[in-house]
Amino acid sequence: MLVLRIKKWVAYVGILAILPGFSHSNDLVLQKTSRLMMDKGSIEYTLQTFKKNMNRYEGIPVLKDQFSRHTQLRSFSQTPSAYYIQHHRHEGYPFSSQFHEVSALEWKLQPCQRYRHPQEFFIANNDGGVRLRNDILHLPEITVAWKKNYTYGAVAPVAEVVEDRKMIFSATMDGFIRAIYPVTGALLWEYELPAGEIIEKPMNTVQEQKRTLLTAVSNRGNLYVLLASSGSLVGTKSLGPSLSAPLYGVKYSNHHYLIVVTAPVITCIQLSPFKIVWQREQEGSITRSPFSMRIGREKWIFTTSREGIITAIDFKGNTIWQRSAQDRLPFGASGFVYQAVPYIAGVGESGHAFLLHAGEGTVLSRITLPGRPRSDMSIHASALSFALVCDDPFTEDQSIFFSSEFFPQSRLPGRITLPGKKFLGPIGVRMDDETWYYVVDSQQQLWMLQHGSIRPLQGYPYSLDFMESSFYPHLEGGLVLTEYALYAAFPGAGLYAIGMPEASTVDRSFVSLKSQQHRHSSYRNDMDQMPSPDIRQIIPANLSFPDHERPFAEPAVFFHREHRTPYIVQADSNGDLNFYNQQGEVSFQLMTGSGPVLVAPQFDYISSREVRIYILGAHQLQAWLWDPTNHQLEKIWERRDLKSSGSTFMLTELKQGERLFFVDERKFFTSVCAKSGETIFREVVDAWQFAYYLIYTQPLIFCGSRKIDAISGRVLSRPFIRNSHSSMVGVAGRVYLFQSNDRYMKAFDAHSHEVIWRVQKLWCRKYCFQQTSPAVLYKGYHAWVYWPDYQRMLCIDVLRGFIMWRERLTDDYFLASPAIAETIFEPVVFAGTIKGRLFAWNVHSQINLKGFPMDLPGRISPREELKGCSTPLLLNGSLLIYRRETGLIQLGEIRENSRALDKIFFEVTPREEQEKRKIFNRAQLKWDGKIFFSNITNN
Repeated sequence: MLVLRIKKWVAYVGILAILPGFSHSNDLVLQKTSRLMMDKGSIEYTLQTFKKNMNRYEGIPVLKDQFSRHTQLRSFSQTPSAYYIQHHRHEGYPFSSQFHEVSALEWKLQPCQRYRHPQEFFIANNDGGVRLRNDILHLPEITVAWKKNYTYGAVAPVAEVVEDRKMIFSATMDGFIRAIYPVTGALLWEYELPAGEIIEKPMNTVQEQKRTLLTAVSNRGNLYVLLASSGSLVGTKSLGPSLSAPLYGVKYSNHHYLIVVTAPVITCIQLSPFKIVWQREQEGSITRSPFSMRIGREKWIFTTSREGIITAIDFKGNTIWQRSAQDRLPFGASGFVYQAVPYIAGVGESGHAFLLHAGEGTVLSRITLPGRPRSDMSIHASALSFALVCDDPFTEDQSIFFSSEFFPQSRLPGRITLPGKKFLGPIGVRMDDETWYYVVDSQQQLWMLQHGSIRPLQGYPYSLDFMESSFYPHLEGGLVLTEYALYAAFPGAGLYAIGMPEASTVDRSFVSLKSQQHRHSSYRNDMDQMPSPDIRQIIPANLSFPDHERPFAEPAVFFHREHRTPYIVQADSNGDLNFYNQQGEVSFQLMTGSGPVLVAPQFDYISSREVRIYILGAHQLQAWLWDPTNHQLEKIWERRDLKSSGSTFMLTELKQGERLFFVDERKFFTSVCAKSGETIFREVVDAWQFAYYLIYTQPLIFCGSRKIDAISGRVLSRPFIRNSHSSMVGVAGRVYLFQSNDRYMKAFDAHSHEVIWRVQKLWCRKYCFQQTSPAVLYKGYHAWVYWPDYQRMLCIDVLRGFIMWRERLTDDYFLASPAIAETIFEPVVFAGTIKGRLFAWNVHSQINLKGFPMDLPGRISPREELKGCSTPLLLNGSLLIYRRETGLIQLGEIRENSRALDKIFFEVTPREEQEKRKIFNRAQLKWDGKIFFSNITNN
């Protein structure tokens, strides 16, 4: 996704378009949309590419965006590879002083090889940060898949895709370079170095003339270039002294170069033809890898010495600028680009992290650390944040994992105590809007740590079963994080694969759509601890349902931002809201008098002292303004003509403002302006439950048989199943809609309406009025649905429609949708039954969680009644479930998450006037010899 912010002289409405003239229109889509930034007087443009299969096309796709004469560039989130001033194209990115002249931007989209991740030098994508992956879709499981115990250990590994085949390269202390199949650890080939030569520094891979080359320098200063696919020798060159820093490969002006550091000489070698371009002596001892960055139109090489000298060099070997960090740099420095600003970040021996402007060498930020550094720094570029291990000034044999921001005025740093003095990592990964780091200590324990956290994730450290070994002080181990696994190389030990490496290459999907059910807590992936079967408290309730088609009442939770405390919210028969603390005591009560409430209220945080509460009761719809600190309550508006005793109730922000969606008592799907209470539209529907989803930027409602435009209320089509609940997920370039009738569970393509697959249901003698929707677990390219089928619980593979496992009951029934909780250790699906039993299975293996199934409190009736359980609400360490005759039941104890939560406030000023002109703004994609166009946005 590419985002541009452009100064606004005109108004807009964004319209999507599928690329015309493309033979595989379902395979690739380019769309362009716009969003008004009212508080900044600007328009934010978003360009998105959607692909099912990246491997079908050859070459590198190039995306170009032409601006209108009414607009002016102000900033961009992803650094372009080229820009246009009038009709002249310039390589690189523009500086802010040139923004007023820029007429178009161009990006070279990265290829689909997420597997590749060099360790000791800057990665190719300027916005990717350093030692941090932001393209991973799966975190490795904590298990050792295989290990290679070498006599003297191995140095840092390299992961690469060579001719569509994944490979791991590692040099061992017995004088071999080995290529290993990452799934099984099998040896693919090995190359033996001459007697007495070993590889002490990390190697490098270079893509050159449609082939992959593996480069390495021995302890005697000999450079070896091998063909990565077979291990055959391409060439060798003597460089004199031994290598003092890892190799660095870079492409410039269509040529491939290697930057080799042999103290005190830096050598630039062109690979084809194989020749030395220039050599120069460098001040100080360079022990860390060089790196390169584009500085506007130019590309520079940067070096850092242990003595603290940072030097910028052009590709002719000339010094551009040289600065002293005023401190020794034991781990060197790294570079990245964010929003047209090039940065250099590093950490000094005295315990200070710094941030420099790479174009000028000026200091922008300087952060005091808890102690002196003991590891490399991992940088998250788009957040301007970092993490590393420092020594503990109070305990010699312990260290502190420190994570913070370079501009930390509004942030809380994370501090976690680790044992030992020497570490591998950290290597970071950004996934699901969270940042994690992997670290291995000198006791060979694997840690997983969260950015801003005050303690490690539960279950870590994970002890790796290694043979007896010790760290060699002059040799460098390393970590490589790939799609499914973490590979660790230890001098003195060997090479180990942690996780479950996959045999097949996973194609990258650019679809980034999230289901509304994610917000409604049917899927939680931010939990540290799983709920226990211990009953913590019972909150009584006396609420009944008007008919069997309505869903069971769902519990609600309110998070008090000022106190940083969660409260359980339960409405009584008068509609008053009771807020229970973690001990089950009523902390405060809001007297709303809205009548019986069977739908969880919606909370909208305006600030730390203002919360809007929307209550949908059996008698009316109300909006309240509440101060959670002083408990002052003020009614904003109410609608006595709108009510519901059971429906999906949703607060959603659209371009036109915030909207409330629900199905009222007369079975009209209703949209209400959240600010004023004014009815936007009403439309007759045939179901109480619905799902909201964005498909190609168009907000849509799926309710029973109807597909409705969420903005206008217009019914677009009626191709789906009457009375069915709806659940959705976007995965692998497709949006799936799940519905059911009396005979089948069906998965529809929400865009084309075709039935993708169907699974036959059980024949039902009773309780056939519920067409319950499943819970969805989606992990990047894969997804599974967990579907209650009266007496069965099914796990179905979404992409294939295969039943992965099933659980069959003898004298009980599932009616409410299940809920999924995912921690780093065990993903579990929870579901309740008519007779008040709560099940908990591992999502993949069907194994019951310890203590489950369990019987929830409730009387035993001589005749079978519809009592049942609601969809569970999951919190960290706790589960809330509503049982009709008992009330609200809490299992386990709500526990503090490992991450220290930050206070976040937003302030938006209203826009006073709006001009109505047109913007003709068309983006184009050049790929595989063809040109494809996006839509034209206009009013």
